[in-house]
Amino acid sequence: MKLKRILSFCLALILTVSLSVSVFAFEFPLPFVDVKKDQWYYPYVKEAYNQKITTGTTPFTFEPNGTVTREMFVTMLIRSAGIDMQYYNDLDDESMQFFQMLLADGDQTAYPASELRGGPIPREQMAAMAARFIDLRPHVRLKQAKTPTAAFSDANQISPWAREAAETMRLSGVMQGDESRRLNPQATATRAEAVAVILRLRNTAERASFIPAGTRSFLLRDATNLVNGMPAEYPITESADVAKLVDMLDNMPIKKEIAVPPHGGWAYLIHFNDADGEFLTGYQFSEDWIMVNGSMLCTTDDYFKPLIQTMQGK
Repeated sequence: MKLKRILSFCLALILTVSLSVSVFAFEFPLPFVDVKKDQWYYPYVKEAYNQKITTGTTPFTFEPNGTVTREMFVTMLIRSAGIDMQYYNDLDDESMQFFQMLLADGDQTAYPASELRGGPIPREQMAAMAARFIDLRPHVRLKQAKTPTAAFSDANQISPWAREAAETMRLSGVMQGDESRRLNPQATATRAEAVAVILRLRNTAERASFIPAGTRSFLLRDATNLVNGMPAEYPITESADVAKLVDMLDNMPIKKEIAVPPHGGWAYLIHFNDADGEFLTGYQFSEDWIMVNGSMLCTTDDYFKPLIQTMQGK
């Protein structure tokens, strides 16, 4: 009995020490000696570090005023969205296509392919890449700031290909300019600025509708049920049923997002049609994942079964 009490005491002591260490670790300040609490970028660096979106240049320095390459910025974008980074470690052919789509900016003469990976990123290109990252993920959108900052005072210095993106970043509050309302579009982005843009972008993003504007009917193509060697088709045209499916799709729970779809093809396709029955767009999915215009979303297990059964029941 005495031994049992001793063991119980030891266990309680270990648990207490463990909890104390956990709390202490949670409250432990950033390890970076060059990031102080009174600096404007401190909360952004802290959140990005804790969320493993970025690391320091050394174990004890962050170099907030250091430069950022395009590749570094893309990596932070991908991490901030929770996209599986394993596909980007070696930049294979499939993931490189996604990478190149983010790096492209409409003025290919200014940024030749040889500079795409390692060159420092200008602020206007950071705006363009951030906006493109949202565009390539049709299940998210940016909320507009309640009180956006006034127009950039140097807007006429923004390259034509980056003006729309810069305006999107301003209206959403992701990029706010300096004390004189200057975007400084050609200036090289610093590490602190890049982290701030990444965090504001993530915190401003919200879920968008999966359903394209103008949708009036659905067509399910079921590759698991073939008719004369072709996928079975189940059309939905009644407004009440369309509304039900819109609700099911737009409230789909997302478990994980990855950038490259698994091989093996699709099991089902949903075609979205307008009021005249003309094709708008289509999504392919299985029983636990959906690919929306190239963006791969993993859902909770068997989420699509009720959707499939609803459509097949018609």
